[in-house]
Amino acid sequence: PNTARSTAEEAEQILPRLEQRGVKSLILVTSNYHTRRAGATFRGRAGNMNITVVAAPDRTFDPANWWKSRDGQKQWFFEATKSLASVLGI
Repeated sequence: PNTARSTAEEAEQILPRLEQRGVKSLILVTSNYHTRRAGATFRGRAGNMNITVVAAPDRTFDPANWWKSRDGQKQWFFEATKSLASVLGI
């Protein structure tokens, strides 16, 4: 359990615990729309730990048809906004 409210906070809380246990590689499973940002966030804080990101299916987001549903559009918008904020360091 952790108190993280963002991907960055989650990485900051989890990675030190894994490093203390001598973990050298991590398989990070996340929503299919979140793999790029989650991977970049964890890799940027992981030091020498090898991070492999695996996309899990999400009921509300179909990468091939996301624009056809309101939930898909919202997921895309929020992830795009968060990705931009991450690039800008916000």
